[in-house]
Amino acid sequence: MLAAAGLHETSGAWQGGAGEMQFASFLRDAQATEIVKAGGLGLAAQIQAALLAADAPP
Repeated sequence: MLAAAGLHETSGAWQGGAGEMQFASFLRDAQATEIVKAGGLGLAAQIQAALLAADAPP
């Protein structure tokens, strides 16, 4: 999910080239681990509420 969000993309002077491409997955894995440790992004509750609202009669 973090890769799809574009967090792996760098440009300009900060572009790491081949080395960055090789180790980007390790960075994303570490970032994901820290997000989970912090309690997540809170998406599950929002998705559940949207699904329940869509299923409720008008």
